[in-house]
Amino acid sequence: MVPAVGVVTVGADERAALDEAQGLHRTAARLVEDTPATPPRFSGPADDRVWTTVRWTMPDGSPKTGEAPVAAGSKVGSSTTVWLDATGRLRPAPPTVRRRAQWDRAWAEFNAGRGNRHA
Repeated sequence: MVPAVGVVTVGADERAALDEAQGLHRTAARLVEDTPATPPRFSGPADDRVWTTVRWTMPDGSPKTGEAPVAAGSKVGSSTTVWLDATGRLRPAPPTVRRRAQWDRAWAEFNAGRGNRHA
C-alpha cells in the first residue's frame, strides 16, 4: 500500500512540471546527421546526450531545422522528441519530476554545507 502523503507529493510535483511546460509543445524530429558514439569528455558525469542537427515539420507544413540534444550514437533518420515554443523555436525540455527531485536534493545538500547562511 502506498502512503497517501507520497501520492499527494508525486501528484503535486507532476502538476508543477506540467505548469512549467505551459507554452511549450513537443513534436517529432528526425536527425539529419549521425551523432558520435560517445558524448564529449566534459559533457557531465550522467549526460549521454550530444547536440546535433534535427529537422521537424511545423503545423503549417513548413520544414524547420535546428540543434537539439539527442542520445549519443543516434543515426541519421532516427526520430527524437523536441520541444517548441509558440513561435516554433526549439526550447529545452521542461524538467521531469525525477529531474526536479534531483535539483531539490542538490540544493538541500548545498544549503546544508553552507549552514543555511545567507549572503
